Amino acid sequence: KTLNKSERCSNWDRRPLRQAQTLYAAYDAYCLIDIYNCLGNRLQSFDYLQSLRGYKPKKSDPSVDQNDHFQTSNSVTSVL
Repeated sequence: KTLNKSERCSNWDRRPLRQAQTLYAAYDAYCLIDIYNCLGNRLQSFDYLQSLRGYKPKKSDPSVDQNDHFQTSNSVTSVL
């Protein structure tokens, strides 16, 4: 089944959500499960996950704060 994309641009801040919005959200999530499974199967067929074994990422730039994402998420949470 295809998604009616007109709901994508509707007002999602207004509560309660309309039934059409709720159905759109449910179908959208359901489609994402299919996409996730499809991509997972592709990764297995290319043996991509196996090729990552033993991979060691390069050392990161010491001038970059590795915990910066925590500060950003905390500031966003405090606004909500």
